[in-house]
Amino acid sequence: FLVFFHQKSHSRDLLADMLWPESTPDKGRNSLRVALYSLRQQLSIENVENNEVLICSSDTVQINSIYFTVDTWQIDDLLTHAKHSTNARQRLNYLEQIVQRNYGLFLQQYDDNWVMAERYYWQTLYLNTLHQLVNAFLELQQFTIAAAYAQMAVKADPYVEQAHVDVMRAQVAMGRPV
Repeated sequence: FLVFFHQKSHSRDLLADMLWPESTPDKGRNSLRVALYSLRQQLSIENVENNEVLICSSDTVQINSIYFTVDTWQIDDLLTHAKHSTNARQRLNYLEQIVQRNYGLFLQQYDDNWVMAERYYWQTLYLNTLHQLVNAFLELQQFTIAAAYAQMAVKADPYVEQAHVDVMRAQVAMGRPV
């Protein structure tokens, strides 16, 4: 949570409630204090003064993102480059890099509410990126590549109608009956 939402500091009360929802506020804050101490020890980095990996105040906690890299940050950067690219081939390259990350389901082993919301966002982004690639390669008359991206979308989520429509469009473009 701290790494993913690194842009801002988070209330200790919020974190304690997220991690220990059954505890009283005092017990939750105490558990958070112990966990942060342990985390500081585990994340200590040589030659980093005052262990700046975690930035803590009496009320808030924040992770110092200069010590981390997260695949979703890289995907966001690629998406930004794709959106602002004026060169069609370069835009395709960025979109293909997003898909090649093969990031799967976001934090698949967790089911917290914030994780589920982010999982939906990243799955939707992945499917939209595949759809954009299908459209682009159909336009370039590279039907086999378009069909491959359409199949990837169906495999990622077989219940998305647009993915099946894209497969059919690619099949028709290749002269294959649907």
